Amino acid sequence: MRPLVILPKVGELTQGAIFNCLRINNGANAFGLIVSARCDIVQSKCRTILCLPIFPLKRWMEEVGNAEVLDQAGKQIESISATLVEKYGMAGDSLEVYGFDAVIAVLMNKNVAKGDLDRLTQFKPYLVDKKLDFRIKAIKDAHSKILDLLWRNQRADTHFIERIHPNEQATGYVIDFNQPITQYREVLDEISLGLERYIYERGVDGKYSNLDLGQLDQGEIVSILQSPFIEHVLQRFTHYYSRIGTKDISKEDLKNLKGIYEIS
Repeated sequence: MRPLVILPKVGELTQGAIFNCLRINNGANAFGLIVSARCDIVQSKCRTILCLPIFPLKRWMEEVGNAEVLDQAGKQIESISATLVEKYGMAGDSLEVYGFDAVIAVLMNKNVAKGDLDRLTQFKPYLVDKKLDFRIKAIKDAHSKILDLLWRNQRADTHFIERIHPNEQATGYVIDFNQPITQYREVLDEISLGLERYIYERGVDGKYSNLDLGQLDQGEIVSILQSPFIEHVLQRFTHYYSRIGTKDISKEDLKNLKGIYEIS
């Protein structure tokens, strides 16, 4: 187990601190990771502090990842399905236009091969209900690919860590670069000491509006992401927002270069 996080001291507010009551853009609750400069926090130079939301991996997959799985796998499933129905003289979009059962009925009259029928039947959960069915190889493969990119930190818009409590099992958490949220310094100071619910409820429409205690009795810092892991997050976060788009190399130049350097 790598030394990823440590428990905080009471009143400790620093870069890398993870607290339990961030309100994200859709109004829901998430963990928050403080990413503002450590020196600014220590010297009280900042009135507001920048935070990134952290989601349990299971929740992130349900809200973001599974939709990407369906999008990636769906293109493959729809292409294969179109090819199969075209094989029997039907238009490629017949499944979309006429529906699954109607197309199957026509194919049965055309003496569809059992292997082709079995394959289309396997795709039915997706084709009819856009259901995430892991018996479909394309969906299973897309799911595995997204998970692999996540925990290898090869996605540009997220950072994966395995735990946010020192002694918990590795269940997985996703730091989302797409939703940076600021908090007042004074509010985070209160959280570092333990923000009781009855105090929070007095100002939930005011200075605590970017917090959500949900069912929690207290807002608090649960751990601190240690160096060099917090620096790694910061490096990837700043790169995500400082990317520069340039025009791709021309097809003609690329063709010439391939002609020179590729081995036939």
